[in-house]
Amino acid sequence: MNVYETLFGAFAVSGDKGNKMRDKLTKVFSKLEILNFTYRGAVLAAKIGGKLAKQSRKVGLDAIVAAIAINNGCEAIVTRNEKHFRWISEITDLKIEVYKI
Repeated sequence: MNVYETLFGAFAVSGDKGNKMRDKLTKVFSKLEILNFTYRGAVLAAKIGGKLAKQSRKVGLDAIVAAIAINNGCEAIVTRNEKHFRWISEITDLKIEVYKI
């Protein structure tokens, strides 16, 4: 999911700048372990998203990102989307680390 989101943004940038972004990102991603989205993850994501939706807190695909992290034993997630992941951390054990650019 994160590779998709990041590369989607890079492919939306035209010209030489977009090419440079895609090259850099591809090099970085090729060195990372990509965690799988499984049936178990889908169930957990639905549970997280559904519980938050009942509270009028819609987090969209971030529920999937959180479920992948949780099901793969991650203790925390690094994000710029503090709002969504703060809500998620309130109902799970997932911690968040917020970064600013």
